[in-house]
Amino acid sequence: MFIDRDVKDREFRNCPDIKKVTFGPNVKQIGYCAFGGCENLEEITISNSVLLIDSYAFMCTKIKNIVLPDSIVVLGNGVFQSCEELETVKLSNSLVEIHEQVFFGCSSLTSITIPDSVKMIGHETFRYCDSLVNVKLSNSLKEISSNTFKFCESLSSILIPSSELSEVNFEEGLKT
Repeated sequence: MFIDRDVKDREFRNCPDIKKVTFGPNVKQIGYCAFGGCENLEEITISNSVLLIDSYAFMCTKIKNIVLPDSIVVLGNGVFQSCEELETVKLSNSLVEIHEQVFFGCSSLTSITIPDSVKMIGHETFRYCDSLVNVKLSNSLKEISSNTFKFCESLSSILIPSSELSEVNFEEGLKT
């Protein structure tokens, strides 16, 4: 499916026939829960015209890999929540905040690098990312909210560069 216009809130929600989506150069935003619950959606290609992916836009899909172009400045809450097959993520170098629960329940995600543009990681962002082993944090990071890495049973390495972290909330039992 090729889309070359902004995607409305809940526009394609729970559509089982969608397997692949390519966003054209006229797309600026992908709406709230636009593809949420599209249980067979495996592949998305996002053009560098997209500025905003709203909350829960791709939750509960089968996306395996995602590359977010540097045009994206905002990811809403839970954008990829419960995408259990998501393995690799390349985040936009323009993101300032990673809102809460963006990768909550992405149980196949093994590693992630947070770009230097990111200043805050929200509540429960990586909660239940069972396979997450390695995390490299941003040099600009100022805050890691509560329960960010809760139930990340495989997490063995969090690289915290010399940054201006003023608030870090690691869970009890997290190996640091």
